[in-house]
Amino acid sequence: ARYKRLKGFDVLHPIGWDAFGLPAEQYAIKTGNHPNEFTLKNIDNFRRQLKSLGFSYDYDKEVNTTDPKFYKQTQWIFTKMYEKGLAEIQDVEVNWCEGLGTVLANEEILELEDGSKVSERGEFPVIRKPMRQWVLKITEYAEELFADLEGLDWPSSLVSLQKNWIKNEDGSLHLRDWIFSRQRYWGEPFPFAFDEDGKIKVIKELPLLLPEMSEIKPSGTGESPLANNKEWLFFEEDGKKYRRETNTMPQWAGSSWYYLAYILKNDDGTYLDIDSKEAYERFEKWLPVDMYIGGQEHAVLHLLYARFWHKVLFDLKVVPTKEPFQKIINQGMILGTDNQ
Repeated sequence: ARYKRLKGFDVLHPIGWDAFGLPAEQYAIKTGNHPNEFTLKNIDNFRRQLKSLGFSYDYDKEVNTTDPKFYKQTQWIFTKMYEKGLAEIQDVEVNWCEGLGTVLANEEILELEDGSKVSERGEFPVIRKPMRQWVLKITEYAEELFADLEGLDWPSSLVSLQKNWIKNEDGSLHLRDWIFSRQRYWGEPFPFAFDEDGKIKVIKELPLLLPEMSEIKPSGTGESPLANNKEWLFFEEDGKKYRRETNTMPQWAGSSWYYLAYILKNDDGTYLDIDSKEAYERFEKWLPVDMYIGGQEHAVLHLLYARFWHKVLFDLKVVPTKEPFQKIINQGMILGTDNQ
């Protein structure tokens, strides 16, 4: 960043916090603290440490995925995916972890030597179980996700990992549609409700705020803790009764588009609406991301999900490029004594 600035370039070197998700929720349940409180404390500590190291981050562009001003846009994008037929509720077999009280993605599971499966976090038993879940149809973009890797300046090993994840050598597509529901409190609420016949209502007033709750243990019914908050759960509109969706989005939701949020962030802490003319003009200036530095642990999760969301936004004419990250450099990993 410093080198490019000295060469006369405009440089956006941002920092942000991917702060929703299971680790914070599990810590909250164990300690009895609210995730919002210690998340903000941890962010303050991280920021202090980073500033002491002298990195040239632009803190005016700092983002936090748990900020309602941020997840307003996450909810808007998901709503557009629903309207486009890319998000729907399906009865699917899922990886259910009773110990964590939530569904897990395949990538969040470890297989033991005896063939049994446990959660990566906490090593709780995981079983297969049918449930009604929100699903994102990432497979609709499989061909594009595969073909468009060719024009990117990425490490060849990273490209191979993505290609092999999308397609096996015989072609049987390997990629599966993305189960997008989590049965927990600390995540973005879905902006949807159901009438008494089960028909879906899209909630247009965004953001739909995550309600304040002091008790966030799993509901015990297979639903998220939000199901226990009756005051938030039920509402009436135009004489009709509705029940809100109680699942929340996975941690991948905010990290699928956060790089755009840096561009949308104003110096006063507000954000441009992602679909505004002013936002498009900023995207034309700054996209695609010129250099992304990150570990190979992101190869088939965050990077694939971000490419999918970006392609949807490109088709919606929200962004001017087909790909989000033009060049990627994988930095080294720090390993413990067990090589993990």
